[in-house]
Amino acid sequence: MWQQYQRVWQANQTRSPKARKPLPLPDVSRAGYHQGEALPALELESRDEGEAAGKGEAEKGTAGESAKGVLRRFDVTAYGADGSDTLSDRRAILEAHAAMRDWQRQGSDDADRPARRGVLYFPAGDYVVYGAAERDWFHSRLVALKAAVADAEHQQALREALLKMQGLSLAGSHWTLMGAGSDVTHLKQTRPMLPLHASWYWSTPWLLHLGNLAEGGKQEEWQAVTPTRHRQPADTQDTITLADEAGQSDETDGAALSPGDEVLLESIDKRPESVARALAPYQMEKDASTGESRWLIERDGVIKRARYRVVARDGKRLTLSLPVVHERFPGEQWRIARLHPAREVGVQGITLKGNWRGHFKHHRSAEDDSGFGLLDLDGITDGWVRDVRLDSFNQGVKVRHSSQLTLEDVTMTGKPGHIAMTISDSNQVLARQVVDQSHAWHAPGVARYATHNVYLELEHAGDSGIELHGQQSRDNVFDRKRGGHVRDRWGASVGHQPNHLRGLVLWNPVNTGKPHAAWPFMRADSHFGKVIMPTVVGATGHALGIANRHDYARVMNAKGVTEYDPLPPMDALQARVESPGEAVEPASLYRAQRELLQETRE
Repeated sequence: MWQQYQRVWQANQTRSPKARKPLPLPDVSRAGYHQGEALPALELESRDEGEAAGKGEAEKGTAGESAKGVLRRFDVTAYGADGSDTLSDRRAILEAHAAMRDWQRQGSDDADRPARRGVLYFPAGDYVVYGAAERDWFHSRLVALKAAVADAEHQQALREALLKMQGLSLAGSHWTLMGAGSDVTHLKQTRPMLPLHASWYWSTPWLLHLGNLAEGGKQEEWQAVTPTRHRQPADTQDTITLADEAGQSDETDGAALSPGDEVLLESIDKRPESVARALAPYQMEKDASTGESRWLIERDGVIKRARYRVVARDGKRLTLSLPVVHERFPGEQWRIARLHPAREVGVQGITLKGNWRGHFKHHRSAEDDSGFGLLDLDGITDGWVRDVRLDSFNQGVKVRHSSQLTLEDVTMTGKPGHIAMTISDSNQVLARQVVDQSHAWHAPGVARYATHNVYLELEHAGDSGIELHGQQSRDNVFDRKRGGHVRDRWGASVGHQPNHLRGLVLWNPVNTGKPHAAWPFMRADSHFGKVIMPTVVGATGHALGIANRHDYARVMNAKGVTEYDPLPPMDALQARVESPGEAVEPASLYRAQRELLQETRE
């Protein structure tokens, strides 16, 4: 399959845009921080033993980093934090972050100077971010709120506003939350937080929320994009054209979109033929008694969305930072909007430690599902996580509404919880050398419109399985993954099936769990567990045979859920399979694609 990809990709470089052919695999070569660049080298100056921390100390940094702007350390111990006791350090952390943001704003009026870059620094020690004092404070105010407000709807609105403040929301761009190393710096949550809604078990806030205070960041008005007149394969065309609209000129349309702008490109297509194409070769599963569709994709439409940067403009024609990651068809209505994400946000050299010690049961309680959620990265472009350990959690880390992030050397430990890591509504995220030792119910994975993300050398337990949480994720790659395949671990409600649309790739995976003679990517014995025609290349370890489409269709027809006529042949598998039982070359799809891209650029 690699040879076919290589031939088509190279031939497309010399073809006109209209003549380019579909690639047999998603092109994820541009995933990661600044499309795969090395992460920033932040090397803070060491202090002499006993030297007191100062407020907002300038850093020399490396020569290359100094050229990018002034770097200044804001040590939380200078603002009252103490890593040697069990008292709350919450106020000191907020004061240090506020001081850093004030310093950054003081330099923001000079457009000719690089942005000021701050480091919110935690020396070695244990810092309490949310503990008994915070839990008691929020609980007492929640009790008072219930007593004072009788109207249920008003009470719920106030409850949400109050409890959202439990976690620390640290906004801003060009800054790093940094410790002295994940082995010596620990940020702790010692008590479970309260959920925003008592019956919404997923609704507990995160300990740390980095990025934008507004979910996903500020988004401006939508502008229409000229529809394509021909099928445009994914990953082959990096330009779009703004539609003609009354009263607009080339200078004013698109709210003056210009190079450097971050944008969201989206299509919502509710045409029956588009839904059928997204589910092919399968049919919509329907309720046998009512005939109603089980999956919300029929009601909501086929949703394609991803984030880009405008790199050039010529009239109404925009050149984007990477080829459009979705296939475009005639009749689809596309639109574009400017975004205001946080940029250059990093987390490194730190352990985030919860206090989950229970025996996990899926969807039993809010504490089971989300009581200890540690790191939420929301609305970030060009960010990173490096040398971070997540311990004793229910939810480890979530990346959402983001693009061009790299997460590397991330380890999960502690008792099994709910979700280890999720990449949701994001694209071009690279998670490499992520190790889940916690045996989480859902091992690291993707959800909700996620596309063109890569897990490289992911390791998780043999008694767990990756998360594929539905809502139209597509074209995501698990490259050299080691771990098990366990039923009911993908996630997603019935309405949000399938778990993943086309384009899921397992490249040289190693099955360390139970062997499977016929692993079902489309389960016939459940409303759950549906993946549209993934690609499995070079699967080794314990056996990973793939179930066939014939048996699935036959059983679903018998249940009155589908109407396959004729049935697929017996040898039609539920996945594209190459080299079962023997690893292939290249060993890594992501690395091979990057090498191919770099060779073409030279």
